[in-house]
Amino acid sequence: MAISAYPKPSTTISTDQFRDFFRQLITTGGVTAGALAPSADSSGLTVKIAPGFAVIDGIAVNSTAIESRAIGAGSGGGLSRIDTLVANLDFSATPIVQFAVIAGVPAATGAAAPSLALSGSVVYRWPIANIAVSPTASTILAGNVTDRRTFSGKEVGVWTTTSRPTVANAFGLNTTLGILESTIDGATWKQVISTGDPVVATQISAAQQLLLNVGRVNGAKISVQETAPTSPAVGDLWFW
Repeated sequence: MAISAYPKPSTTISTDQFRDFFRQLITTGGVTAGALAPSADSSGLTVKIAPGFAVIDGIAVNSTAIESRAIGAGSGGGLSRIDTLVANLDFSATPIVQFAVIAGVPAATGAAAPSLALSGSVVYRWPIANIAVSPTASTILAGNVTDRRTFSGKEVGVWTTTSRPTVANAFGLNTTLGILESTIDGATWKQVISTGDPVVATQISAAQQLLLNVGRVNGAKISVQETAPTSPAVGDLWFW
């Protein structure tokens, strides 16, 4: 079996190699909440895509202006349709990421979004939004657009306590402790606790413990539970 290692200065590296490298590190999606956000404003049969940066199957795309794409008119005959706005990764195009609209199949009831199966030279499709098109549509309203974007992020890591990464915003499974943990600064680690997990004494802060002790002395009712209280009495102390 051949072994390849890259990148290396002054050597030829293919687009596929770069793409494979980055898609192992970064998941597909927008990098901020507003990146490539879809919208419509009743200005006609168009849908708009906000500027922003995204990573699509290992390929970076940076759009610096609002883009518009046309939506086909309503199908008539009482038939509705759901179209899907996508970002196509196509190495034969320039740029290699292009926004496009895939028309759905008209239906009297239960119209479904179209298949995102690859075709032609397109090697990857990232759905941005579904657009509901009424039978007589001559404009697209804001409420006709359903956001389908995903968001980019680092993969979940796996490490031991001694092999924790030192980068900021890391998240992963610590196999030494058997817990999910995260760090903001690459140095201080905190356990990630599900809201459904039972609260144990070690998870109660010093300040909470002090309040618990004060409550016991004064005879207040102290409760620790998973959900907010429905009818707490005056003087009682709750944690959730």
